[in-house]
Amino acid sequence: MPVYLATGRTYRFKRDFYLSFHLRTRS
Repeated sequence: MPVYLATGRTYRFKRDFYLSFHLRTRS
């Protein structure tokens, strides 16, 4: 697996996790 694909997947995962956590704390 290319490195940039792995990095992009990790970035999306962290972003989705952060967004879900932020929305959860706001509500």
